[in-house]
Amino acid sequence: MRGLKGKMGRTFLGAVAVAATVFCLGGCGDRTQVEEHSGSTSQEITTKNEEDKSSTWKDVEKGLEVIKILKEKADSKAYATMVMASAELYDSDRLSIVRAQDVTIVKKIYRMTQSEQFMNALMTLDRKDVGGLDQFSEGLKKSLQDQILLSFLNIIGKKDVESLALSSTLRTGTLFVDENMANVRETLIYVFEDGYPVAVSFLGSEDGAVSASGSFLFLDDFKGDTETDVRDSILASFGGEEKLLLSINLSIEEVK
Repeated sequence: MRGLKGKMGRTFLGAVAVAATVFCLGGCGDRTQVEEHSGSTSQEITTKNEEDKSSTWKDVEKGLEVIKILKEKADSKAYATMVMASAELYDSDRLSIVRAQDVTIVKKIYRMTQSEQFMNALMTLDRKDVGGLDQFSEGLKKSLQDQILLSFLNIIGKKDVESLALSSTLRTGTLFVDENMANVRETLIYVFEDGYPVAVSFLGSEDGAVSASGSFLFLDDFKGDTETDVRDSILASFGGEEKLLLSINLSIEEVK
């Protein structure tokens, strides 16, 4: 595939810049079903255990809306022809897997939160002289934290130009208002019976406006049965000391 087979270098600060440009993630075994009702664009979450769906499920529901559009983009040849840099992308093995997978049934959902220590560790992976977030004003610090959350997803599973191109082309965002999610900064990872997982990141502002940005994680060896599986799969592209450092500060917990 001409122009799409080059290997990507992993420079985190470079990924931060990419994210800033592009954006203008136990054990109960419950399944989450997206049910579309005729005459309505709303989506309803039902599980084996009919729990009360409080406002804490607003992010889960919005994530499912993003996933629906992601899948529609992947399935549409017209969309591919209009926006993809190469027509060959539509026929790639990865996109064929996405088109074949059923995203209406979610096997498990995990919440990934990144502490300030985790963000500092990411910033200094390849530039030890950069320093942490404390050197910046509160305004710039918050802006960088938002960009770091998104740029981390640009690293996961993006080992070649094709995977980055597909992820960037399919990436989908939405805006909504929820005062209970003011200042939230998290990523939900949706795991399906087969195919690739999807990560949806949520960034909330003080006034309750929330942006959600979702993309497929092209992790060929992804395992999502447990929180440990997800953490190991996410950190697989890192090695040695940096993997240990990131693992200590990365929180993964199942949404039940």
